[in-house]
Amino acid sequence: MAFARMFNNPNVTKDQYDATREKMGVNQDNMPDGGIIHFAGEGPDGTWRVVEVWESEEHARAWAGQLEPVLSAQGISRPAPQTWRVPNLPPSSTPPGGWARGMV
Repeated sequence: MAFARMFNNPNVTKDQYDATREKMGVNQDNMPDGGIIHFAGEGPDGTWRVVEVWESEEHARAWAGQLEPVLSAQGISRPAPQTWRVPNLPPSSTPPGGWARGMV
């Protein structure tokens, strides 16, 4: 079952986010295994928000294991995400080979 996470990152900037994406080598042609969709932007309260949907919770955890050392090296500590299962994700949301419309 698909699994969603949302992070509110009060101490992260767009520049830090972009730098992290670059360091991880993540782009529309190189998406993490099991990722369905990812988008991010500044929320109404000024925090940097990241929303991800994964094929499973296990895929999300595996990605977190790769990402956390990169964040730590930049002095970024993410708060615990809000998480939920996504039982009604349409099959067309998961195209072959990567995250659904890529990273937005």
